Amino acid sequence: MFGAFLGDIIGSKYEHSFNSHPTEGSDLFASAGVFTDDSVLSCAVADAILNRRSFKEALLHYTRRYPDVGYGYSYKRWARSLWPRPYRSFGNGSAMRVSAVGWACGSLEETLQIAKASAQPTHNHKEGIKGAQAVAAAIYLARTGSGKEAIRDYLAKQFNYKLNASWADYKANPVFNYTCQSVLPQVVAVLLESNSTLDAINKAIALGGDTDTLACITGSITEALYADITSDMAALVKSKLTPDLWQIVAEFHSRFGSGALKLELAL
Repeated sequence: MFGAFLGDIIGSKYEHSFNSHPTEGSDLFASAGVFTDDSVLSCAVADAILNRRSFKEALLHYTRRYPDVGYGYSYKRWARSLWPRPYRSFGNGSAMRVSAVGWACGSLEETLQIAKASAQPTHNHKEGIKGAQAVAAAIYLARTGSGKEAIRDYLAKQFNYKLNASWADYKANPVFNYTCQSVLPQVVAVLLESNSTLDAINKAIALGGDTDTLACITGSITEALYADITSDMAALVKSKLTPDLWQIVAEFHSRFGSGALKLELAL
């Protein structure tokens, strides 16, 4: 999950700053911002998995604990309701919070099932569900040995995403649309042309718009693909999160983290 938090924290500084992004080779750590709703809700999903809570209960708990970290209007209205019901969203929120599912599940079938459950409290539109399933599946496939092209081909076939545009295409013709069906092709374009998690986060931010969420989703997949999270990266995440959020991250990693990522979490 560290890649998701890194993307959120680094990308938050550049959100909606369409003419400002890190230059190639810049120190992304030095330009790190703050955690947003992306990190909070990612922790909520992880907590639900760790402690066998309903996703709805966990989302509401964390949103009410952290009410002012950048939630969208419809989501805020849902969280404030006395009787919160799904509102058929297909925004990218279901995709940005799902990373824990891709790490915790033991099969692709289970991954798709649990990703759907994590989306449904709010994002019960078919595209909202597809977005969560696509990201979780990409993480599962990456951590179990699939390469970039295999992941792209699976997402195209399983979810009918059009994945022909390149990162350069999106950079030249920005698409500031915050739906799952718009964001996932951009993430795949970044994924295909990246060579590390930090490189992918940089390239995601360079596309502009909702940079924290785009980088969060991208980082969540490339972490599993490259297995390149370092202790310095974990330390940055810890320094930005509150102790209770970090506790969830540390517990989740201790239980589900990849053997390739044996980090000293008591930093």
